[in-house]
Amino acid sequence: MPAYPALELQPGERGVERVRAAGHAEPGRMPGGRLHLTKMRLIWQPSPFSRRVLRCGDVELTLSEIETVDVPSRRWTPTIGGTRSRMRVRMRSGEGHSFMLTMGGLRKYANKVATLVSAADI
Repeated sequence: MPAYPALELQPGERGVERVRAAGHAEPGRMPGGRLHLTKMRLIWQPSPFSRRVLRCGDVELTLSEIETVDVPSRRWTPTIGGTRSRMRVRMRSGEGHSFMLTMGGLRKYANKVATLVSAADI
């Protein structure tokens, strides 16, 4: 099975945490992958299957461009993860992204992202 490509960090960037199993919500589907948090970016890498078969690409969000991070309550959606909570990220541009962690700890992870986002605004 093909491996994930190596994450390329920018000069001065340092990794904070990696989640091995994370989905990125897209209309009608939830492709799997990994979620990386650095001091500068939130990066979702699709799994080799999602990259090859579903044609998904990396999602890179600069922390200083993120406006809000929250975990809203969910209604049941049978086709995309049921009632599992998602971390919702709103960009200053109005663009939104949702991520689901399949291993648990979503609220703790969202709080960590929000803390780094508030530090990036300073």
